[in-house]
Amino acid sequence: MAIRCGALLLSTMIFLALPLLGEAKAQTSDGGAVPQQQELSVPPAVQVELTADAARRAIDTFLEVQGKYGENALDDPSDPKAIADTMKTTGIYDKVTAVVTQHGFSGVEDWAGTFTSIGLAASFVREGQDAGSVDRQIADLEKDEAVPQAMKDATIAMLRQMRPSENNIAVAKALFDDPAYKDKVDRVLTSEGSGEVE
Repeated sequence: MAIRCGALLLSTMIFLALPLLGEAKAQTSDGGAVPQQQELSVPPAVQVELTADAARRAIDTFLEVQGKYGENALDDPSDPKAIADTMKTTGIYDKVTAVVTQHGFSGVEDWAGTFTSIGLAASFVREGQDAGSVDRQIADLEKDEAVPQAMKDATIAMLRQMRPSENNIAVAKALFDDPAYKDKVDRVLTSEGSGEVE
């Protein structure tokens, strides 16, 4: 069984959107569909503008933390807060803080934000997507008359948040082209664990 961290990053965003789209219409007593007005509470996907150095350090830190503390230390690699919370719950937060500061990060949250940003950008590159892929999805959604406007607006905002910057995509592409890091990026995007059925 393999967990694809990159696919998890993308699927997390899709997972957050599906229930919202599915509840976009409510059945009335006569069977007609009426748009529901619903406030979305999707947490913002905050991305960090990457440098090649920070991306390499984030990957090296991930591999070291994973090697020392296992897959469970990184419960949800798509959410920096969840990473930190899991480490606090499992009692390894202070130990991991020491590791990340040795790699030049100010703390777990700083490293986790950089790590999730490179993970998202690398997953886009690996899947053959670019920033234009999200733009095309947004354009398709804007044309879809079956989705209520409030839901469209919220989903489009979420899609824009998950779109890696051109800079982050370029950094990820450079890592795939770097013989010293290609294998490391592959190990980050495909790590052993449980959860995905093959």
